[in-house]
Amino acid sequence: MSCTVEAGGYILDRHYWTLADSHGTIIELTRLEYRLADVLMRNYGRAVPYNEIRSFLWPAANVSDVALPVYVNYLRAKLAKYAIETVRGVGYQFVGEHRQ
Repeated sequence: MSCTVEAGGYILDRHYWTLADSHGTIIELTRLEYRLADVLMRNYGRAVPYNEIRSFLWPAANVSDVALPVYVNYLRAKLAKYAIETVRGVGYQFVGEHRQ
């Protein structure tokens, strides 16, 4: 598995647990926000289903349906305005710094 994931103008370093934008600015993330960015960026250009994201973030836990949107909003607040799109009825899609 590669140590970095590049998608939509962002670089996720899986060795150092960092996320940087296209200018090299490090974006401070919590562990859960980092894992959410990881699953979305590894699936760049694809809508990742809600259940797939939930099972990645909370593999052995029964988590409320409202938890995922809360953490998506936390991550959105730290990225470009439209970096994560909601695909209604499906899940979320990472589009990065530029809306497609």
